[in-house]
Amino acid sequence: MYYILFYKTVENFIERRAPYRQEHLDYANAAYERGVLVMAGALDEPADSAVLVF
Repeated sequence: MYYILFYKTVENFIERRAPYRQEHLDYANAAYERGVLVMAGALDEPADSAVLVF
């Protein structure tokens, strides 16, 4: 069974995420390697939401 999480981002999130991006990617990659996270990413045009599939 898979679960999908849709979320809306905050205004200017691309700029605001910069200080946390590497830690976020490391955590997501670790979850992927454990088989918990299937795929994830920000949606484009407009970049105002993201999706994670568990």
